[in-house]
Amino acid sequence: MCLTPDGRGDGLPLLQRRPLVCALPDRQRAVIVLRHYEDLSEAQIADVLGCAPGTVKSQASAGMAALRRALAATGVGEVVDGS
Repeated sequence: MCLTPDGRGDGLPLLQRRPLVCALPDRQRAVIVLRHYEDLSEAQIADVLGCAPGTVKSQASAGMAALRRALAATGVGEVVDGS
């Protein structure tokens, strides 16, 4: 799983990432897992979760932002201000 939009690895071993992913709200966690662990498309995720593709995009964005903040707090990544 890459936690950066440009495809670079985050340098954090999978076992250390798991608690960060598990700490996400249910919908965000589902979207992140389906996208990055199961390699489903946004349309496929929307179908699985019974929501609109736009919801998948917003939940993925929020989840990735939360993961970036969590990684920055561990000293592994840096916070990227999305504004």
